[in-house]
Amino acid sequence: MTPFYTYFSYAAGSGGDPASDAIAVAGYKHDIQDAQASGVDGFALYIGNQQYLYTNTRNMFEAAKELHNADPSKPPFLLFLAPENGAAGDVAQIFPGTSTNWMVYFMNAFAAHPNYYHYQGKAVLGSFLGLDQQSDWVAKVFTPLHNQGIDVFFVPSVFDANAVTTDGTHFNAWAQANIGSLTFWTGDVPGNDIGATNSLANINRVNSKPVVVTLSGANYWSVNNSASAGVYFEHNGGEGPDQEWRNAISLNPIFIIETTWNDYTESYTTPVDIPNVPTIGTGYKIEQLLKPHAGYNELRKRYAQWYKTGVQPTVTKDLLIYFYRTHAKNLVASSDTRVTTFNPDTSGETVPDDLFVTTELTAPATLRVTTGGVVTTYSMPAGVTFTRIQFSAGAQTFEVIRGDVTTISTSGEAILSSITEYNYEYTTGFAYAD
Repeated sequence: MTPFYTYFSYAAGSGGDPASDAIAVAGYKHDIQDAQASGVDGFALYIGNQQYLYTNTRNMFEAAKELHNADPSKPPFLLFLAPENGAAGDVAQIFPGTSTNWMVYFMNAFAAHPNYYHYQGKAVLGSFLGLDQQSDWVAKVFTPLHNQGIDVFFVPSVFDANAVTTDGTHFNAWAQANIGSLTFWTGDVPGNDIGATNSLANINRVNSKPVVVTLSGANYWSVNNSASAGVYFEHNGGEGPDQEWRNAISLNPIFIIETTWNDYTESYTTPVDIPNVPTIGTGYKIEQLLKPHAGYNELRKRYAQWYKTGVQPTVTKDLLIYFYRTHAKNLVASSDTRVTTFNPDTSGETVPDDLFVTTELTAPATLRVTTGGVVTTYSMPAGVTFTRIQFSAGAQTFEVIRGDVTTISTSGEAILSSITEYNYEYTTGFAYAD
């Protein structure tokens, strides 16, 4: 999400522009290194038609280039543009201060960059929605780019395929000529994400297109000023990402997009030390509500390896990852009137007041969880297991015990018995055996 910053701050009085290119590039290098360490090979860069987002994009490309130049023995970190086109007329907009279409302006600047992601010789170009503007895509974007020697592999993200099919399945002539692969924008409950993803994968195959999959890597809580403000979709700790990753791998996609690395107003998986995230200014003090999501980041490593190698990884070291909210769903805040809508338009989905624990064990062991002074133990098999424990307010500790030896002992944030404001963001963490 190019509007949001992780390792550097907004410049005072600059209208959102970074304080300096050098600071921005250093911050983006840190982001990229975090991503590479967890199995991520690139970023799809969300962009809009604004000068500061162009500046941020330029600095991200520079950061990727400098990292690769510093160690060319490693594969380059790849980037591609994913513009938002959800509103009528977005596709045809002109970049500020120019007479050039805004997406053409961006692609002219970056498509030939050594870190730009290409598929079968074409520059990958995403889009969030915008398929109702088909004539503008051709006249304003695809044709001008082609005339300048830039052909694109177009991968739009949508919520349904009706705008580009004749019967819900078969592409219309425009789609057949212009779409490289159609992908569903995830963030709903896992079952709905998987159902829609599989539907679009089938549409791609029916139309002889490769499959690209988008999956949700973390819980979703929309804390912003958009029409989706207050929407919450439950992902049950590591269980939802596990389901979506397994489904994605089974579809054998040419690449997988995980949503999202740093959309702090909706969903994020970056392992950044949360207190250092800059103010975002959503109107709901989200920067004070964010919780550490390093657990989601650590969970990804297994599935990224599995997808890229085609072999389900063997557990070689005990690992425990925990996920939970820090107050009960129905606890009433004393100084907050914000309304959250839970799992809208779903059937049979709940928001349990549970701790969600993922264990990856080399051999059977005992899981001991203490939640608010209540101790429970579980006999755990070797391999990957997901355990739910109803939580109680107070301290939260997690242990893995094999024989008489505690191989893992860790603790998370306390669960609150009273709150002044609502926070449905998950806190996560992990620990490996010594």
